[in-house]
Amino acid sequence: MHDPDPVHSMLRANTELATASAMLAAVQSGLIEVLLQPGPHPDPAAESGLDAEAVQRVLDLLAAAGWVEGTEGGWTAAGWLASADEALVAPWSTLGHLFAHTAQFLRTGEIAPSAPRHYLPANVERLARMQASSTSVLAAALPVVHGRVLEVGAGSAVWGIALAGTDATLHVVDDAHVLPAARARAEAAGLGARFSATAGSLFDVDLAALASERVVCANVLHLFRPERAREAVRRLASAVLPGGDLVLVDALVDDPHGAADRAAYALQLRLRQPEGTVHRGPWLLDAVRDAGLVPEPIVVLPEPAGLGAIRATRR
Repeated sequence: MHDPDPVHSMLRANTELATASAMLAAVQSGLIEVLLQPGPHPDPAAESGLDAEAVQRVLDLLAAAGWVEGTEGGWTAAGWLASADEALVAPWSTLGHLFAHTAQFLRTGEIAPSAPRHYLPANVERLARMQASSTSVLAAALPVVHGRVLEVGAGSAVWGIALAGTDATLHVVDDAHVLPAARARAEAAGLGARFSATAGSLFDVDLAALASERVVCANVLHLFRPERAREAVRRLASAVLPGGDLVLVDALVDDPHGAADRAAYALQLRLRQPEGTVHRGPWLLDAVRDAGLVPEPIVVLPEPAGLGAIRATRR
């Protein structure tokens, strides 16, 4: 395999850097928000209060990248972007501020100042909608459970609801400000009478006292460094009844075509969480075994790319 041509590589790097800068600026300045409104927009610079020439240069680049479209009548967001669920688009402003903090992160290693206050609440519903198809796939792949399902770090409880089936009860653990979203989704799914909750975190609630036939923890372990995540797995395992299972969902799948996506996700995690990191599947399988459970092979889930699940049983 030959090394890439240095001139071509530098030109490509220039284009990628310029495109990323234009995307970030369009989100932070409100330009994208304008273009998401019904259009076309003949003068988006006037609508957004921005410099006309600067807007033209940015829009030309975003059009080449497939984010926006120029027509005779004006500019609009690209079809895929205009049709996206609002819950998926809304957090971009926050993400823009996170990535804008990267230079300071390099100097100090500190997370973005606004990350703990703003990111999690906006993320709950977005994650639920992004991963809806994966919850269905996982529910179909796992045996039906009876008794109680315990979801820890539940967010909107989208995973617990899917894995509770038609007759299991669902008990969730999460911060108090998140629980209303979980209850609302459970009621909408017809689980209102089978739903209960405890306010608290994975580390301050006595999980063993909530022992259940199935324990679910999705998109939580990546908030902790390996040693802390391993402790979390032990605590979760302590809540699994004999014959029951622990189901862990996270970015576990190595995809050679998604290496850049995985690295970008790892950076995003660390920008918003002091311990944020991506745990690879083999490492987590080992942590599950150390916790006294017997894991099954990773279940690859459809979206987002790299998402996977581990089911581990207590014999």
